[in-house]
Amino acid sequence: MSIQIKPGYTNPLATMKQNKPKSKLSNIHKSGGNSDKVTSLQSRRQQLQNEMLLIKAVGADAGKNTEKLKNMEEKLTEISNDLRTARADSSASSSPSLRERLLYGSSRSWQA
Repeated sequence: MSIQIKPGYTNPLATMKQNKPKSKLSNIHKSGGNSDKVTSLQSRRQQLQNEMLLIKAVGADAGKNTEKLKNMEEKLTEISNDLRTARADSSASSSPSLRERLLYGSSRSWQA
């Protein structure tokens, strides 16, 4: 017994496998370079916070550490501000604001 396939027939399961994206993460990274900036700023901020905690935990040479901690805090505030602006830029470009949604309505049309 053999299976007969009609000419021009395409298996729907085979086409679904071919059209399936590789991964969801690849779509996120393709969205823009701004997400890369946000992640790098987040990792830099986390690194500074970890260094500050280590310096505070060790506690030796308090005179030298206070100057170093002040410098690190200044860097941390700069990075936090940059991160805030990068997040605001990415959210502003990706979706309309609440005000725009209320003024112009939703793009979805609901039907009963």
